[in-house]
Amino acid sequence: MRVHRFIGLIGTIAVGLFATALPALSQPATPVRVTPADFGEVFPADSFANLNESAGGAATVDLSRVVGKRPVVFYYWIAGNPFADETFTELQALADEVGPTKLVLYGVATERPGLGKDRIQERIQALKIHVPVLNDDGFKIGQRLQVRHVPSISVLDSEGRLRLANAGSLKQPLEYKMDVETAIRRVGAKGTLGTYGPMPRWYPVKELVGQPCPDFEAPVLGGGDVRRWSEILDAEKITVLMFWSVDCPHCRETLPEINEWLKANNADGISVVSAARIENETIRVKTEEFCDAEGFVFPTLVDEGNQIGERFRIVSTPTFVIVGPDGMIDSVLLRGDTDLGKKFQAKRNELLKDVGPSGT
Repeated sequence: MRVHRFIGLIGTIAVGLFATALPALSQPATPVRVTPADFGEVFPADSFANLNESAGGAATVDLSRVVGKRPVVFYYWIAGNPFADETFTELQALADEVGPTKLVLYGVATERPGLGKDRIQERIQALKIHVPVLNDDGFKIGQRLQVRHVPSISVLDSEGRLRLANAGSLKQPLEYKMDVETAIRRVGAKGTLGTYGPMPRWYPVKELVGQPCPDFEAPVLGGGDVRRWSEILDAEKITVLMFWSVDCPHCRETLPEINEWLKANNADGISVVSAARIENETIRVKTEEFCDAEGFVFPTLVDEGNQIGERFRIVSTPTFVIVGPDGMIDSVLLRGDTDLGKKFQAKRNELLKDVGPSGT
């Protein structure tokens, strides 16, 4: 599974970041080394410049005025990423609903090459963000929260104790019938929350399960015609859409295995299509050469600039989206899943009523 890295500082250890769809953060020019906060302990309260001065309050935010007095939610964000932007607006709406006297929301952002203060502020205005956005100069908050990916949601209770960190979505489950949104509502209402610690990696593409598959247009790699996804879908088949990149070592291992499985097994009722992330002409040529050398029996669509991946909220590669004959997203498989061919076959047998359990 391809997971790019951003160079955060927790001591001297680099912290992993989901980045197939999310841009990486860069190490601050003058890093400030701080100790990660302990879960269940009071979070250190420093002062930070406010990137959203005026709409989001004063030019400087002193966290000691809030931490330990009301619950606090920190939202670590990269401006301009569609899923991160969408989550910010959803989180702000939730905080507004709970009420500022019961819960305080802080956006957190780090300047990096190509995404300086001016661009971050432009995005803040475009999204109509009205809460403070802390400029995490030196990555101090990121270190204390042990931020591993972006977007990242962390929660302090009314006593200022760190209870949850690194949630990747409001819909990420915590326990039976409870997700991150429910936890935020609970801490806003009661001021208390159990200690959940660092959240496991979340794949937001899973939130699309049960929904109609997003439609899109893309050219076929190698100079082929532009195809519309809804026209590729077949009501008599399940369709597997594979997101990958030629620079992803796991993709270079997994896709040839799937290709060999398709050639060696009964794949009736299964349509496989890949979407290759293409950033520039060099990557396009490398991708074409790899596909030709492997003799792929499935078509490859060009995902120019990750536009398709962003629609599907892809954060790592390879990712496999299984679409039923009704055009609904049935399930998602990731690189950690084994026996992918058998899983495709099992889904075909499950979703196609006229196909027997043997797959014949």
